[in-house]
Amino acid sequence: MVSIKEMLLTASVVALVYLVVRKRSGMAARRRPPATVAAATTDPSRHIAMRRGVYLFFGLMLAVSAAFVYVEWRENDRVIDVRVVNSRTGKTVRYRAHRGDVGSRSFTTVDGRTVMVADVERIEVDDRPDD
Repeated sequence: MVSIKEMLLTASVVALVYLVVRKRSGMAARRRPPATVAAATTDPSRHIAMRRGVYLFFGLMLAVSAAFVYVEWRENDRVIDVRVVNSRTGKTVRYRAHRGDVGSRSFTTVDGRTVMVADVERIEVDDRPDD
């Protein structure tokens, strides 16, 4: 699942890129030739098309990111069967838990109980979708 740390890192990278691009465009504006030469070589329809392309690209990136977050959330929210098997005795205890709540040595059940697994026990996960 996406953690807050990952989201903050992504937001800081986006902000940094925005600031760098803005600074470079400001420096480029200071180095431009006089307005008469710039007006003759600039095509406004080209800038409008480029701006639309940039907005389309960022919109597409936002939609794809949202889709990935949604799919990951749905997968981690799915209820699965978890079996804790004692290796010495062979005794099995069944639980139901959300997929995202199952760790390597512990998990939290659907009803809120936290189960810690001993060294002699193993966790078996039945990840098949419910019928």
